[in-house]
Amino acid sequence: MSEIRYDPLKNSYSVVASERRRRLEDFTLQNNNDIHDDASFCPFCGDDAAKLYEIYRMNEENTSNWTTKVVPNKYPLFGIKGNVDRAGKGYYDCINGIGAHEIIIDSNRHGDILSGYTQKEITNLFIAYKYRILDLINDTRLKYFIGIKNIGIRAGALINHPHSQLIAMPIVPQKIQDIIAIASEHYSKKCRCLTCDILEQEYRTGDRVVNENHDFIALVPYSSSAFEVNIYPKYHSASYEHISDNAIPQLAELVRDIFIRYDILLDTPSISMAIRTSPPTANRESDNITFKNIDKSYHWSIELKPIITHYSVFEKVTGVEINPVAPEESCRYLKEVVII
Repeated sequence: MSEIRYDPLKNSYSVVASERRRRLEDFTLQNNNDIHDDASFCPFCGDDAAKLYEIYRMNEENTSNWTTKVVPNKYPLFGIKGNVDRAGKGYYDCINGIGAHEIIIDSNRHGDILSGYTQKEITNLFIAYKYRILDLINDTRLKYFIGIKNIGIRAGALINHPHSQLIAMPIVPQKIQDIIAIASEHYSKKCRCLTCDILEQEYRTGDRVVNENHDFIALVPYSSSAFEVNIYPKYHSASYEHISDNAIPQLAELVRDIFIRYDILLDTPSISMAIRTSPPTANRESDNITFKNIDKSYHWSIELKPIITHYSVFEKVTGVEINPVAPEESCRYLKEVVII
């Protein structure tokens, strides 16, 4: 019989459908991530890259050669110019799309496979995320920031060059508000962070812990999609942008470790990655009481999801994911991967 699981950290349900259990090799079918593009036509390579307007840049040590740069998205979801205008249209509300949409070019190399990422490249990516958020956060029109990365054509990546995105919005999405409310309610009752409590429980049982290092822990969430992994700082921290520069290489080390495990276990799947951080509250008007203790109640994380199943109509309509592999089994498979 299937099992319906709820995870308060994500405010989501999933169905662990044991009767739909499949062989591990079934998940590696149709993982065709070849985008078939040529570096000579890549907008992030060579002369084309040199023409891009640079918002932020990192160079190789003691050289003028770039390693990571941030540029505006050519087709942005949100634009930085203008004021935030809100209008009511009968029962509907409308806000103009003020915000920011930036592209982080992770590396100056062409080619985009999981095992090809170096720890230095991933470190540079997370440094870029940090300092771009710290810059944009000064704009009080912006209420929420999300860093995302899509690898492989099934995840929506259309350019076979390591790149990521940073999006700033003039609203806090409802799902994020709901998660914050759950964390705030837990804190108001127990004066403890919900994530810290759950991490202590996960660490104690070990059933879903894939790997860890000094500052971070990677685990398969109790309610999750197939082979999903979330990474959390072991210490309490609400906002990603407050990560210390010394801790970023450790985060990169664990992300790269999971990348390689995915690559070996699932035959180079497409994946999506997202930074889940708290919305800023400084110099921003809000009557939302759940935001008042957000620094103590919320805990940031990195979400990694391989795209290896197709969403059904049931999942799209209900928002409840069907997972044919129990999270504990996903964890076991990932832990058994031998990394040479």
